[in-house]
Amino acid sequence: MGYAVICPHKNTALYDGLCDDKIWLEGDIEILSRCDLMVTVPGWEMSEGCKKEFAFAMASFIPVYHWPDDKQKLFPISESACK
Repeated sequence: MGYAVICPHKNTALYDGLCDDKIWLEGDIEILSRCDLMVTVPGWEMSEGCKKEFAFAMASFIPVYHWPDDKQKLFPISESACK
């Protein structure tokens, strides 16, 4: 779709136990603060970290889209970004 994607849980997938989860979440929030939008995937509500990222996005006026329900809403953004 033309987006550069960051998947926070993949950034630290192999670091189990290296640092407290709070450290990883702080890094995720810093990355999210620089993003144009956030996209959630089904089941995101089961992740405490994702719920905190979602709350941060909402408080920071970062648009949040829910995959796949909002898929069509993302096309105009990706098409205009590629021009």
